Amino acid sequence: MIIEKMLEGICPKCGNHHVGWALQLERYQACAKCGTGLDIYEGGKLVAKGYSPFTAEKYIIGNPPTVPSKEESPDAKP
Repeated sequence: MIIEKMLEGICPKCGNHHVGWALQLERYQACAKCGTGLDIYEGGKLVAKGYSPFTAEKYIIGNPPTVPSKEESPDAKP
């Protein structure tokens, strides 16, 4: 019996091919060869873009706001 609705993952970078229901889980949505998030298909239709920690959004944490010391404060008395 052929299952037509099986999940298929294809790497957009290297073309590596993955098949299985485990593609529902984030930990299996990255290419085993290059680490890129897979394009996940079901029944020949693209249903999701896979998660990869290597291609996740980057967050930059800035420096904390500066707090003026008593000497730098404009209303500090000499």
